[in-house]
Amino acid sequence: MPSLEQITDIARRSKLWDWHIPALHSLFNRVDVRGRRVLEIGGSNLPRSLTHELLGARAWVAIDRLWDERLLSLRAEHYGRERMVALEAVRDDDLEEDYLILRGRAEDIPPLLHGRFDCAVSIAAFEHVDDLALCLDNVRRCLTEPGWFAALFGPIWSGHEGHHTPPFERADGSWHRWNSTNRLPSWSHLLYEPDELAAILHQRGVPEDVIVTTLQHVSRSPAINRLMFEDYMRIFSAARFRVVELEKTWYFEPQPETQRRLMERHPPYREFSTCAAYVRLGT
Repeated sequence: MPSLEQITDIARRSKLWDWHIPALHSLFNRVDVRGRRVLEIGGSNLPRSLTHELLGARAWVAIDRLWDERLLSLRAEHYGRERMVALEAVRDDDLEEDYLILRGRAEDIPPLLHGRFDCAVSIAAFEHVDDLALCLDNVRRCLTEPGWFAALFGPIWSGHEGHHTPPFERADGSWHRWNSTNRLPSWSHLLYEPDELAAILHQRGVPEDVIVTTLQHVSRSPAINRLMFEDYMRIFSAARFRVVELEKTWYFEPQPETQRRLMERHPPYREFSTCAAYVRLGT
């Protein structure tokens, strides 16, 4: 299994996000992709030095809608080196590549990919999938028997940091990040209306442009699906998979009064502690 040091070295050299390091280490110390044909959902930036050299995959096909164009420029060397094809235009000979990026949505996987893969993986992407039930159904069709689909997913909308607000560039060229030392109030996306959250941030002295951009993301961003933890459980149970493993990997319990307010505002949901989880689904 890959060590944390090996993954850190590759991540640093490949300019992956810092969160990739613990996520990759966690996932690939749970599952083994050596010698397998791997389908990745929602990612496309993992380098060959990781997928093939360290993890030992036989072939790697990543489906990613690449909604954030910044990713293409931030990792121009990677995306310039690897073959990228529009998902709707993929041909049989494209799938002979040992590394391929298919730009599109997992909900739109064509029959050409069915039965081509031994396993599937996903890292921090389920929360960006518009129709997760359809995604799972499509991935199931792509797997041979016996196959599996392993995913780490989150932040989950019902969790304390489920707003999933990304770093963003301000007009002056600086970047704003909501992080461990500069947090939005826990569950603020669930507890407050936009004008209420704006008032709280104003009181904290947050600049107006940061408030506007943050509220636009929290309220209207199409990049997140806003599924609650219990929605994920329902979708997994109804999928044409069996749940082999399920583990809550990032959780924070609300205080009783906060729990009461959350339940009052979001019936019939009751589970607001889980912000990320791991699931392994078997065919």
